[in-house]
Amino acid sequence: MKIIKTTDIKTSDWSGGTTSELFIYPAKSDFKKLNFAFRLSRATIEVEESNFTSLPGVNRKLMLLDG
Repeated sequence: MKIIKTTDIKTSDWSGGTTSELFIYPAKSDFKKLNFAFRLSRATIEVEESNFTSLPGVNRKLMLLDG
């Protein structure tokens, strides 16, 4: 088991708000290269309308956490 500290979480901007990468596997994967097998992230949506990033070949599950 690995404990992930909040200071280790990578947060970046996207067109609708921010996204925080909570976990990626394998550990040396790069989201921008789409070379991951599994990724868990949290995003904020701060605009009325936006487009999610296109991720060809990625099976994406979205879940509303608030609101």
